[in-house]
Amino acid sequence: VVETLAKKSGNATINIKFEGDRKYLPSEKTVIVSVSKVPTSIDVGNIYLYSGDEYDLGRVLLPVDAPASSKYLTFASDDWDVFDVDSKGIITAFHEGSAELSIEFKGNDIYLPSHAFVKVFVHKRTLYYINRFQCFSNYSVDD
Repeated sequence: VVETLAKKSGNATINIKFEGDRKYLPSEKTVIVSVSKVPTSIDVGNIYLYSGDEYDLGRVLLPVDAPASSKYLTFASDDWDVFDVDSKGIITAFHEGSAELSIEFKGNDIYLPSHAFVKVFVHKRTLYYINRFQCFSNYSVDD
């Protein structure tokens, strides 16, 4: 039994040689092993926030053992007036509206690159007063 651990994609040639013994004749075999990169996907649905909210995207890349550091992932907002996102995937909601979040995994020696677009919806908070105390609501009230 021969076990190997692939460190990156590509082809490897393994030469196996048995010199023989009293019971078995000598034997040689060459085996070519092909290792492919593992496909990835970005697992995030639409995001709904309120002005002033912060949201941590957390782990977005599948499979779960794929590297999720900012070295391999990039995030971008297509409208910074609606929300911004930092290099660690923390979204800060600003103004009411919707915008697109781009998430890109650059890939590496083991995993294929992946890219996704996610819609981010930001709603305004409603300010109201109860007995002179200022309160916020996450529900819009139509006038």
